[in-house]
Amino acid sequence: MSLPEIRDDKPPLDVVGEHEVFSENSTAHLTVREICTVNVASGKPIMFHVVSTKHGNTGAVCMATKRTDTGEHAILLGRHWRPSVNQWGWELPRGMGEDGETPCQTAVRELQEETGIVADAAQARIMQYMHADTGVLRDNIAVVHIPVPQDAQCTHQHDWELRYMDWFPLTEICDAVAHDELQDGITLAALMVFNSRQRGGAL
Repeated sequence: MSLPEIRDDKPPLDVVGEHEVFSENSTAHLTVREICTVNVASGKPIMFHVVSTKHGNTGAVCMATKRTDTGEHAILLGRHWRPSVNQWGWELPRGMGEDGETPCQTAVRELQEETGIVADAAQARIMQYMHADTGVLRDNIAVVHIPVPQDAQCTHQHDWELRYMDWFPLTEICDAVAHDELQDGITLAALMVFNSRQRGGAL
């Protein structure tokens, strides 16, 4: 099954300008911009605010996989602490892109920083691009598949943000999703991409 072909109408809003209203120089380099639009039907102005990080560089979520003894894909998940929701949760390794990096280089760097696993960027493959929240975020995220050797082990000494990492067979992860044990949106989306590609024979 594929989605129907739709001929989109003209956008309902005309963008007439935008400007920066907030910027801070932390690690994330977070910026808020106000977008000024006009409703085509009514002529009324409508303002939106969008958030971006790292100067809009493309980020990456790492789908690090290795084969189990049965030939199934095992995927690396970590237990992260997120102040925004005040809780721990299972997530794939990920991070924001630095200036001059390709998405594959970002993914390989983040994987090494979070796990200690050294991967070759030439072996990494972008499976898909996605946006985390088109309502308020101006972002671009590459879902990057990074196959690693079967004996790859996590060696990084985790900081406050990350306490535990392990490899889980894809079937177990799908069961965990069905039982509401994974709630991070980027992780859920990336897992769907990976699972769909695998079922379609693209991996």
